[in-house]
Amino acid sequence: MIALNVSQISFRIWALWVKFDAITDIGLFHPDDSKSSTKVNLSIAANLGVWVQLRNSVISATKLYGIFIQVLISLSIVQLAISFGGLLLYCLTGNAPMPTYFLLMLGLASSLLNLMFLLPLAAALSIQSKQSDMLREVLHRYYLEKSRGEHDPEESHVENYLHVIIDTIDNHDDRLRFWGVEMSTSALKGLSVTLASGISFILSKAVQYSWSNKNPIFVG
Repeated sequence: MIALNVSQISFRIWALWVKFDAITDIGLFHPDDSKSSTKVNLSIAANLGVWVQLRNSVISATKLYGIFIQVLISLSIVQLAISFGGLLLYCLTGNAPMPTYFLLMLGLASSLLNLMFLLPLAAALSIQSKQSDMLREVLHRYYLEKSRGEHDPEESHVENYLHVIIDTIDNHDDRLRFWGVEMSTSALKGLSVTLASGISFILSKAVQYSWSNKNPIFVG
């Protein structure tokens, strides 16, 4: 159930950012013409202002969804730590009680499944963080148009506006964090490598199983 909720929320956040990013990447389609799109020129102050307002709305929706997913992922991380720690202890001692060992294995698999669905969320937050690079390209095109005298002089204030937005995205953007750590694809890759090393160690160790003699169905 947790994995289902995490996957649904992650994919919704991802879809939201993909559609928003498409405004500048692909453009907007007219309701009566779905074959051609109109690119949004962010070097025009009015367009940039609307884009920022829409982006803030997407961030607010992401935070709202993020409240639920942060709780679920926190539970999964706790479950992962307990399961992984218990299995590691049994591997080091070489002996594990039944059925605790298999319950920990199930707990480890369940928590890993939950964390796997963080990939769409990490991809969405990657889109969010890279939008400052897109605005730098807009600023560069603005300078080129300005040098050729092709840009409207009344739009000269858009330069300062772009600088402020770029700085905000780079240094002050509101992004999802888990226990103080910002979610990103690089962070997930590092976590995956660490978990893969730990799981390979657990699977490579032979463990002797034993039933507790306090178990009423113990067979000696």
